[in-house]
Amino acid sequence: MKLVAPSIVELHIGDEPQVWKNLGFRVENKRCRVGTVDLVFDQGSKGSGIHSWVLCNAKFPNFGSIKTMSQDSISIERALDHPNGCFGIDHVVLRVPEFSAGRIALEQIGALVGEPVPISESEPTILRSSVNMGEVVLELIGPEQLDPLADWALWGLVMSVREVDTCAKLLGPAVGKVKTAVQKNKCITTVRKEAGSSVAMAFLGPPTK
Repeated sequence: MKLVAPSIVELHIGDEPQVWKNLGFRVENKRCRVGTVDLVFDQGSKGSGIHSWVLCNAKFPNFGSIKTMSQDSISIERALDHPNGCFGIDHVVLRVPEFSAGRIALEQIGALVGEPVPISESEPTILRSSVNMGEVVLELIGPEQLDPLADWALWGLVMSVREVDTCAKLLGPAVGKVKTAVQKNKCITTVRKEAGSSVAMAFLGPPTK
């Protein structure tokens, strides 16, 4: 029997819904569907970022201090584009105290973790790997050696938009300058802290034609 890979169903965020409305997202009943993933607000203490998540096809998950719930089914109905042009989540960043611990946690739920690559030239060595979690890529980042002061964290989101320049123009001072992204033929703009979200977030997409 072919095993079904785990996927992300929900991300629970400790922000007020109005913060995300101001960033050009449609929010109804404290929920915002982006692509096929639901963002759920006010499910934890205020300003707690992405503090928990719901996964599908992930038996007995163990992601340290991150509250993780699992279910057996997922809705594949896609949301309409948001006013800011967002149509999906490009990737979610998972930061861990030790890369190997994060890799083991993901492999235990059936995820395929790619070979890590170093992203730091100085000590300590920080490793990164991409993991497909349904339509969303999970970017696993952590030090090669255990950092006893670090904790498990769903640290940030990169949102996919149709045109990044159009998105940045709509959001004005809430985002930074549009820059060339690592991804080919794409640009990126980062949400400023002054916008009020406790989640590190950026918008990624092609420039306006």
